[in-house]
Amino acid sequence: MVNKNSQTTNKKYAGLSSSDCQTGESIVRQSSPVTKAVSPISASHTAVVEDPIKIFSNPENCTAALILQHLSRHNDHEDGHKGIFVFLVNKLYDVKTEEMEFYMPELLNIFVNKCTEKKSDLECVTSLHFGIKMSWYVDAECSQQFLEAMTLKGADALHAQKQHQRMLGLRNLVEEVTINQRLPSMYLDEASQAVNIQGDEDRMLDAFANKERRLAYFHDQHRFMWFMTDLSSRLRQYPLGSVRAQRMRVELEAANKFIPNGVYVPCCYMDETHRRIVRIVVGECNVFSTKERVPYMVTVESIGSPFTVSHPVISFVAENSHVLQETTEMLQERSKREAENVPTATLSIDEEKENMLKKLALHVDPNGPLNDIEARIGSLDLEERRKKLEEFEKDFEEYEKKEIERRLGARKNKLDDETMDRNALMYACFGESDKERADRIAEQSPFGKSLNWSVQSFIVKANDDMRQEHFAMQLVERTHRIFIREQVPLYLRPYHVIVTDRDSGLMECLVDSTSLHSLKKKYPNFTNLSDYWKVTYGNVGTEAHTKALNNFVESVAGYSVLCYILQIKDRHNGNIMVHRDGHIIHIDYGFLLGNSPGAITFENAPFKLTQEFVDLMGGVNSIMFKNFTMLVHLGLKCLTKHKQEIISLVEMMGNQKFPCFENAHIPTVIRDLNARFKSDLNELEYAKWSKSLVDEALYSWRTRQYDNFQKLTNGIIP
Repeated sequence: MVNKNSQTTNKKYAGLSSSDCQTGESIVRQSSPVTKAVSPISASHTAVVEDPIKIFSNPENCTAALILQHLSRHNDHEDGHKGIFVFLVNKLYDVKTEEMEFYMPELLNIFVNKCTEKKSDLECVTSLHFGIKMSWYVDAECSQQFLEAMTLKGADALHAQKQHQRMLGLRNLVEEVTINQRLPSMYLDEASQAVNIQGDEDRMLDAFANKERRLAYFHDQHRFMWFMTDLSSRLRQYPLGSVRAQRMRVELEAANKFIPNGVYVPCCYMDETHRRIVRIVVGECNVFSTKERVPYMVTVESIGSPFTVSHPVISFVAENSHVLQETTEMLQERSKREAENVPTATLSIDEEKENMLKKLALHVDPNGPLNDIEARIGSLDLEERRKKLEEFEKDFEEYEKKEIERRLGARKNKLDDETMDRNALMYACFGESDKERADRIAEQSPFGKSLNWSVQSFIVKANDDMRQEHFAMQLVERTHRIFIREQVPLYLRPYHVIVTDRDSGLMECLVDSTSLHSLKKKYPNFTNLSDYWKVTYGNVGTEAHTKALNNFVESVAGYSVLCYILQIKDRHNGNIMVHRDGHIIHIDYGFLLGNSPGAITFENAPFKLTQEFVDLMGGVNSIMFKNFTMLVHLGLKCLTKHKQEIISLVEMMGNQKFPCFENAHIPTVIRDLNARFKSDLNELEYAKWSKSLVDEALYSWRTRQYDNFQKLTNGIIP
């Protein structure tokens, strides 16, 4: 999601001299003053103590954020609050469902902790996409309450049991409203109710048929995604290595035959095009194994329609959904049996060899390790073949590295040769581009020539609570929108996180990206980012180099501001991605707002700014570094102006059992968050303070030591 203003960055910076931005005064000269007046949401926050009826008599105040913010401060069972609570709930029906989608977890949290009536503020679900996502959130809360009811004792266990029963009722309500696609009768006038009851026979029959289709669609989507997440859980039974990948391919190939017609990848917003999955591209799916969990990446082919995911035209009743469920159960039993024995090899050596060759778009040396694979392992039994195959994979990685080094070592000064070498280097670090991969899949696919055909990738996770990751992504998305609204050229890349249960979910796959760790590992004879930039994008001053460097500076500045405000930790090079175009993207938000790895606050710098980053910008005296300093200042200022948009999200979710809140005193977390905005400083003080953050981050000894610690313990290259 690229900042639209990033293309104008060079023009904005064109007037800066090399002496600019060296002091706080120069920053002030280059930017607008800090606004003391609060934003509309900030103003609303100060008005929380006022009469909500007076506040919401103004239609401009009837936003989802403001209504939910007031709801979070009232309870329907407290004296004097019940009438206000009901009034605010009714105001939610004036909010567009598209706006409510962003605040789905907050909406559910208010119902769970503030509302005691059977009727709830969730009855306004009139979008299939919204209803499906909300039902997953309710499933997660229901599982959480059930777990607490089983593990807690006394009054806490009794309370959890009651909450679990409420969640079950809410789950049925969400499903009912989603499938019926109509508001409850209490919100319809008499004329509308009469039309619903006395419609002509043909219309009633059509309505019944559509309801049956929505029912099938709703459950098919749940079954399919349950199958995907359940597979991630079951893969833990198999040993690390190629065995897990083989089992994944077998089960995905089996599921490929029974994909319910109409299911889609839910990593999207409700106003986006409905793209039904037509095939799982099994050869493009990969396993990311650890001892605790086995996430895997899925690539699917999909075909778009003229309709949105909120209201897709479902002109079918999926006939294969029950078969998928039976297949899942059979595969689950087979997995248990085979985990006790040696798993059966399901891919021939030819298929394994072909998959390996896809990794490298270079000509293979006839004397290389690929040529004699059949002679080496063709006559062995299954277990020995598997062991040899794992050895071969290691040999192949080494061969791949040497082959690319050979190509790069044969560089000439001709442009064609340089372009060829840069492409080879890009392939070594990033693999195929997303477009190249889609074109290749299209050529091999029976659906490749279909209208509105495309390829989508997403990551499936099980045994991992995704709710904090989704909460963190809400904060990233909100910050991203503030930057765009204020036209500040800072880059952030929010990505979709879908919670499907308490310990499972999906994540959008960041295509054309790799981690800094992987880039340094795959790049032949890597020295530093400056040399990598020159070889990949051209010499300093060329158009391609300047564009990629601007992207780098804008994204480093954007994530520096984000990491400081939200106190995001565990920023090693495995959690920082690099895009082909030069942007960096932070992932994995397991530690924020106060908690740290090992409960030790070792990373005490405001944000991660390494000497390598500064050298790539040209050093502390370069124009690019001055631009970076100015962008950090601008980003902090505009977030201070709209700070209540961020604070209100933390306030509304502070009672959740997220790791970042687990041992924290929530009022203290909110107080510290508010203090980091430094809204009490004047313009000059603010400019000097923002620059001091950059200096502190650059010369942080602990940042370097944390990278060294990650290298020693986890092998992550600093």
